[in-house]
Amino acid sequence: MPTPASQMALEGLRDLTTLKWYVIPLLAIVFYFYVAALIVIGMKSDKNKIMTIAAIYAIAVLMNVFGLGAIRWVY
Repeated sequence: MPTPASQMALEGLRDLTTLKWYVIPLLAIVFYFYVAALIVIGMKSDKNKIMTIAAIYAIAVLMNVFGLGAIRWVY
């Protein structure tokens, strides 16, 4: 049987109104660059590393352009 304090803590964890939704995109960005770094570190040739880093930056730039376009940002 949980104590009243632990019961209150569990209710707080299950309450989605306290979740700050900006955390989810930040975690996605961190995960994206972490996986990209693992991929680049595992490569042997410098040419492949450069091409992969260029693709990573291109994807990030395109996500930025399309994301800001979705909120009607004018460059």
